[in-house]
Amino acid sequence: MSFFVSIEQLGRSLERLRDVHPFFGMTFLAFKKAQVPVGEEVPINFAEINRAILQAYYRLPTPSDRYFSPFRTSGSGWVSSQHARTTLQRIAKDTFGDAFLHEPNAPLWGWSLRYLEVLQQHLPQKVPAFDLAAWLFRDREIAQDSRRAEPVNENETVGFRV
Repeated sequence: MSFFVSIEQLGRSLERLRDVHPFFGMTFLAFKKAQVPVGEEVPINFAEINRAILQAYYRLPTPSDRYFSPFRTSGSGWVSSQHARTTLQRIAKDTFGDAFLHEPNAPLWGWSLRYLEVLQQHLPQKVPAFDLAAWLFRDREIAQDSRRAEPVNENETVGFRV
């Protein structure tokens, strides 16, 4: 027997994610997945690591080449296929620049020593981790014999811990 996130749960999760800054659901995850170090710069193709996250989690089965962002956006939630190269990079440099070690026009990136402090300043509310997981893994099968170390309350939110 297969289990998946229900459409009702996905709808509730999308509601809870709409006030979250897209940085936390996209670039933050891309940098963590790429294991960008703290306190030193390494060669990173910013657009490529973000595009990989967008392709894996924000591409819907539609004929469009755009991505769907469940996060705070200025429009309908659909973002350009160039989002990783344009908007996300501008947000990282302009809004979250103090969280990074990065010289303009250089392919070197790293987390600053105080990146957690900087990110917390941009986080007026905690990221609803259960809802983010429901979105990210919406099309993955949940094993019937899955066990959790602790019960999860979908109504609570938790912040990122690194």
